[in-house]
Amino acid sequence: MIKRIRNRAAWPIVLFIGGAMWLSVVSGCSGGSGGQAEEPGVQPVTESAVQPPPSAPDLQPTAQSGGGTAAPQQDGPFRAFTADSYWNSPLPADAPIDPKSAAFIDDSVANTPGYMKLSMGNFAQPIYFAAEGDPLYTVKPTKNGPAVSLHIPAGATQASGSDGQFVVFDTSLKQTFGLHGASFDGKEWHADGTDRYWLDSEGLDEKVGGTKGNTGHRGVPPPIRAVRLDEAEAVAIRHRLECFWHATASSHVFPMSGHENNKGGKVPEGYVVRIKPSVVLTSLNLAPQALVLATALQQYGCVVGDNAGQANAVKMERTDKWQIDPNALKALPWSMYEFIEAGYRPPNK
Repeated sequence: MIKRIRNRAAWPIVLFIGGAMWLSVVSGCSGGSGGQAEEPGVQPVTESAVQPPPSAPDLQPTAQSGGGTAAPQQDGPFRAFTADSYWNSPLPADAPIDPKSAAFIDDSVANTPGYMKLSMGNFAQPIYFAAEGDPLYTVKPTKNGPAVSLHIPAGATQASGSDGQFVVFDTSLKQTFGLHGASFDGKEWHADGTDRYWLDSEGLDEKVGGTKGNTGHRGVPPPIRAVRLDEAEAVAIRHRLECFWHATASSHVFPMSGHENNKGGKVPEGYVVRIKPSVVLTSLNLAPQALVLATALQQYGCVVGDNAGQANAVKMERTDKWQIDPNALKALPWSMYEFIEAGYRPPNK
């Protein structure tokens, strides 16, 4: 297995994200959740092939022994896309709450009793950083997505679950790729589906106004799909995530460019759900890595972007180094969540 160099850090209570200090309490207005009583840990609030973009920054990976590369060096863990990208823009405390939020929360209670799960094991996400020195492959998908050329480190393997997927950050091409239904025959990589986004773009699908060449997974780019261990260890998940829902509706809203049909769910793909800003996360006795994830779900939220087939969940990177389990968010019942207004775009800051 290819291993990436990771920066380890202590677990402070005060979080430094994007150069600003964040406490676990963010004052602002929170929406309703079906009239349910506030849970312990909730504090009332009083406030209401294509060419890359011309301004592409130079991504310089660091060397890693054994094949592949480590993440390019930034101020903290590598973060894809521009600083003002939709994916990298925090949700204001007073972001508008969708009129259907209470109904969607009730649906979550009925179909995923208790709390948001963490997808690990067979469906955990393999994530690789690749550079010019890694083998170059051309993959022509058999079902959907563009034909792509990308570097894949020797020894890379797809997820063992039925999706057979993995993500590659190709620093030499300044692109990120997702392969689905992937397999390696000893010489070439094959896939049922592919997607590709420019690392230095705004990260939106070209079908919803993003950079030409950004395409795939109905609008959710590869870097958003799973929680990386290096981000959790550095206390720096500085972007929105993807939620995999028990079943989605046959419709979608921004930032999605499409949706799956006939799944029988109520929540359209593209809706963002977050932990209410009034929830005092440090009062819930969460494990350190779970606290980092919960903070990201509170500040950035997650986009309902795919069907899980079972419980509502956030996908984790495939690694045996996690110090949490699939029930790490048990202290956060659904009454502590709310759905942001459909298609809402937070202000760029």
